[in-house]
Amino acid sequence: MDLDPEKEQKRQELRAQADELLLLLGSGPHIEEAKQAIYREIDECVSDGGSDSSLTVQVGDKPSIGINRGEATHLLNMKMFSEFNDRIPLICDMFSKLELQPKPIFIGTALLMPKTKFQEILDLARDPSGGPAAVEALFKDVEGFVSHYFAQSLADRDLDSDRPDRRYRVQEGECQKRDGYKCVVTDSAAPDAFHIIPWSWNSTEDEIRATRRVLGALSTLYGQPVFETLERELCEPGYTHSSDRAWNMVCLTPTLATWVGHGYCGFEPINFREENDHYVVGLVFRWINLMGLKLSGNLKDDLQKYADELAKWESGEQKPVPSDGVAYFHARTGARIRSGRYHEIKFQHEIDAYKFYIAMAIQWNCVKLQSLCGSPECDGHTEDDDSSSENSG
Repeated sequence: MDLDPEKEQKRQELRAQADELLLLLGSGPHIEEAKQAIYREIDECVSDGGSDSSLTVQVGDKPSIGINRGEATHLLNMKMFSEFNDRIPLICDMFSKLELQPKPIFIGTALLMPKTKFQEILDLARDPSGGPAAVEALFKDVEGFVSHYFAQSLADRDLDSDRPDRRYRVQEGECQKRDGYKCVVTDSAAPDAFHIIPWSWNSTEDEIRATRRVLGALSTLYGQPVFETLERELCEPGYTHSSDRAWNMVCLTPTLATWVGHGYCGFEPINFREENDHYVVGLVFRWINLMGLKLSGNLKDDLQKYADELAKWESGEQKPVPSDGVAYFHARTGARIRSGRYHEIKFQHEIDAYKFYIAMAIQWNCVKLQSLCGSPECDGHTEDDDSSSENSG
């Protein structure tokens, strides 16, 4: 292609940007196909005098990560809370109407709500006839839900190795087979089958009742239809062990499984699609910033300071926690595991893929809410010989 020097420079800059985006998505035939398609789109865009903002590429008839450049750009930006700055004045207005003392997790709830739900809650807080009390109850419901998630997740990790029930071993085997008997992040052998939603949420009738008491928070974060689906799947009376299934598991090394349980890292579900004769859920692995939102009494300044610090961290290396001397490497390629790495989990049945996607969405929002509260670093980690191989490279 013969271009004048200015357009040729622009072409090379756009190709470099595309290469940087695609590096985050791993490798494989679909990545190479996306690369060539993006290059063709860049050439047409530059020759027509267009800008990079008009550059959108899709290969095939279904949107997928690594194909659609808009989604790839989302990975590169790695924003934990996409509307943080826009919502700061509205959140300040909301809490000025409430008698409830602001907490980081309440702030996070306001940040994670869909736009329509956020506006509904904001209007409710402004209604003096019972509105503020309803909003306060909603925030406390979410706080209880997140606490329930992490407390049970960590407790389950301590009990997993002692579980004798055959059902669990069969489902664990199905998960291991689906994920190729390897950690989906590091490609290391002999991984654990990590429960995304704690299996103990419905292991007994008492646990089902306890889960039902906190599950209402899901309607705030996801809407009523998702809430009703999860209510049936997670805490239907008489239906114990309903989440002790392969659709609620993912293969991780023992250390990563523990760290996800603590909220040190997590998976952001990106897409759910049909592909040939199976269904695919796309996930992005992310290390989590755990500096926490510190509230001094000036809510607007505190939120802006946190937003600025978070943006600085997101634009940097995003080291894992704990970071002292610890690094994760891919077992096959030797590449350092960084935030933004894309992974695909394949399912034979659509319903299993859908439930896996929703389970990951619950995990991801709980991890984000926990990140605002801050968390102590691991006191070192003691794993077996497999763990040492995970962190060497």
